[in-house]
Amino acid sequence: QYACGNLTLEGGFVGTVSCTQCQEGVSAQYPPNANITQTFCPDQAGYNMAITVSGQIENNWDYLNIYEGNTATGTPIFTWGDGTVPGNIAQPGQQFISSDPSGCLTYTLTSDGIVQYAMAIEVTAFSPLGDEITAVGAGYTFEWTPPLYLDDPSALQPAASNVAQALTYTLLGYPTGHIGCSSTDQMDITISPLGDPGLSTAPPTFCDNLAAPINVFNLLGGNPSNVNDSWIMPDGTTFAGISTDLTFDVTTASPADATYPTYVFTHEVSLGTCSTQATVTIDVSEPLTATVTADHEICDDAETDLEVLTTNEGLAPYFYQWSFNGTNIAGVEDLMSYLPNATGDYCVTITDACSHNIQPCVHIDVRPKAPVTIEALTYAQCWPDPFNLSITTDPALYQDSYWEISSGQTFMNMPNLNLLFENPGDYDVSLTLEDDLGCIYDTIIYNFIESYDPPTAGYLASEDEVSSFDPIVSFTNMSEGDIVTYNWTFDNANDQYYSEETEPTFTFPFGLGGIYEVELQVIDVNGCIDVATGNVEVQEPFLFFIPTGFTPNGDNINDALQIVSNDLDEAVFEMTIFNRWGQTVFHTNDPHMPWMGQQMDSEYYVPNGVYMWNATVRSKATGEKKEINGTITITR
Repeated sequence: QYACGNLTLEGGFVGTVSCTQCQEGVSAQYPPNANITQTFCPDQAGYNMAITVSGQIENNWDYLNIYEGNTATGTPIFTWGDGTVPGNIAQPGQQFISSDPSGCLTYTLTSDGIVQYAMAIEVTAFSPLGDEITAVGAGYTFEWTPPLYLDDPSALQPAASNVAQALTYTLLGYPTGHIGCSSTDQMDITISPLGDPGLSTAPPTFCDNLAAPINVFNLLGGNPSNVNDSWIMPDGTTFAGISTDLTFDVTTASPADATYPTYVFTHEVSLGTCSTQATVTIDVSEPLTATVTADHEICDDAETDLEVLTTNEGLAPYFYQWSFNGTNIAGVEDLMSYLPNATGDYCVTITDACSHNIQPCVHIDVRPKAPVTIEALTYAQCWPDPFNLSITTDPALYQDSYWEISSGQTFMNMPNLNLLFENPGDYDVSLTLEDDLGCIYDTIIYNFIESYDPPTAGYLASEDEVSSFDPIVSFTNMSEGDIVTYNWTFDNANDQYYSEETEPTFTFPFGLGGIYEVELQVIDVNGCIDVATGNVEVQEPFLFFIPTGFTPNGDNINDALQIVSNDLDEAVFEMTIFNRWGQTVFHTNDPHMPWMGQQMDSEYYVPNGVYMWNATVRSKATGEKKEINGTITITR
């Protein structure tokens, strides 16, 4: 069961090969309707090909021709099937050797489809001079069997490693491609028994502070022998003492050692040139190292993860204890979702099985909360006046801002607001700030601003239309709200009159019609103002005058007839004058056109007498339309 070192097997040809021809025969029944051409050339220069033919052929129907060279041209050196050589009778082997410089031979075989015979065509390659064949140079094949322990069974001199049993190797050699020219030889291998070096072991890692030295021999596995043995030390030197006394003091292990922290001791048992080995691999714990979460900054009241990313070297198992300013926090490896309460170093003490410990720390900066402050230009005012709000927090402390008003309005990144409300009321204001670290600071101020419900001014006039002969109007207050002041303004022709009464009575200009504006301004306890305006129409009676007579005698006194009115719509006017026979003596649509007594469409004047008239008139102010008539007397 023990190996006896490494061997190199040596083989080769000795003397002259026992045969000069390497035969590779083929014997079969040739096929019907054959038309075969094959060329054979030697694998090495200096060799010649030969073809040996035996068997039967059907004369005058099937034909075999052999040619020198690598083509089926020229005169064949052998022809079979034309009758010159009996075909139907089995022929002994006839050999034909190439004399062509190439050493090649080519044959052709043709057959009909009726009768076929068995024919052997044997192709050989040899040295015509009978030269000695040696193993020198390319062109030879070698095979070692069995291939056990050999690095290359096809090499002439393979290496055998760790041979663990007695066995016989057989070497077969022949020119490549011509196994017929092979020869064999054998080699016997024997094994010398050795002592047991034990089984290799790799004990668990030893602490570098182990108090007592380690007996290395006792760490071998199996049943190691201490006869004919020795120890090879990790530095390659040989231990000079008794093998069972070899010890190793791990406290002397140093990173300066070439193999630190692994030390391999080799136990070797030898006999003559044979030897066998077992190893003891001792690993010594290295200084404990670890990596933890990087230093970082967090928001106030924010959680963070404190992790031991890697724990290296030392000797497992490891024990962990996180602390801050000397106060223990948690005995875990990873402190997840932890809420630091102050800026500082958060440290973890890592202890290994060798009682070594290290204390890496994570420095955490806890960013203080930014004060969220808001200022309003006015905190209360009358609706619908706008409110001006501003962020008074230092802009360097935040990046983004978000307003939310209880009215439902929201605004992003606007340091100043101009707020308008759809309705009066008290409104809460919320402001959220976010800094570059993603920290959120917010505040909400309830009832921060008040938009007063304003008063509503209103009144009711006793009459909207009054006569200019009785232009007195009483006003009833219809205003709503907690009103403290009433200011009335009345237009009066080109002047204005004022009153602070709650329900005044006012007399408009007598006899002067027109549209007069009335304004009521009310002010409530909050100083909010509202105004109501309206009109009172003072109407003059629709009056008109036509004289009952005139004297058109040219004395420039009462010489013409013309209608006079205080409210005549000139666009709608018509007047006709008739004589006593009903004839029209005058007609006009222009109220400014006088009648001088002339006969219509004539250069003559009408005689003295009584004349009838009728007119259509309309009030310009009211649109009232009247049909009027009467008589007029002309006297000269």
